[in-house]
Amino acid sequence: LRTVTGVQTCALPIYPNSNDITIYLNNIGTVESTITSLSITKLDTQETVTNWHDLNQEVQIQNTLSIPIQATLTHGNGHWNQTYYNTSPYKISITTQHGNFFSTVVSAFNN
Repeated sequence: LRTVTGVQTCALPIYPNSNDITIYLNNIGTVESTITSLSITKLDTQETVTNWHDLNQEVQIQNTLSIPIQATLTHGNGHWNQTYYNTSPYKISITTQHGNFFSTVVSAFNN
């Protein structure tokens, strides 16, 4: 868990028998933020599992935003239950409506 200017990534739960993922973002800043895009990269291989997913979702001050996404998982059966995917760290990168760019590194866990 790493805090980045005004936005904190809380969790990266995965759903083992699918390619579904949910990202939880907390707005710990002092102004509302609109998240315009999000990307997730598997750090050990640099594989992009979501490629700049368009969002345009607002995060109120001191609130949490839940973002459900389907990842593109090309190895094995295309599900998170593959060791290839569920043991790696991931970099989440987000862009706001004002062009600010934030990133954090998280580990996936089963939901």
